[in-house]
Amino acid sequence: MTWDGRHDLGYKHKCDCGRSYKQLHTLRRHKKYECGTVPAFRCPFCGSMHKHRFDMNKHIKNAYLAKSTLRRHLKLECGKNPTHECRICGLFFKHKHRLVSHLKSWHLPEDSKNALPFE
Repeated sequence: MTWDGRHDLGYKHKCDCGRSYKQLHTLRRHKKYECGTVPAFRCPFCGSMHKHRFDMNKHIKNAYLAKSTLRRHLKLECGKNPTHECRICGLFFKHKHRLVSHLKSWHLPEDSKNALPFE
């Protein structure tokens, strides 16, 4: 999920962009390397941009190292816009299971997290 300020976790160390953190050093890292910065690391395979080298490496590992994963990525994801929309906050996801996970994490009360009507 891409952070867009719609989900404030309520931690005490807050950035002007809306994100909040448990620890001050994490807020400082966010301000120095992430907040308002342009992603600097480009995937050599698909051109997607990442703010951290480790995020790009994780993307490459997950999307390209296995042939079946690469085929799935090229067929379903590469260059395509997400199609599964959260009706509550408007975020989009490329995979339905990511939307379901998002709904359980952000929008459902604890006692109803195992009973999504469209699963």
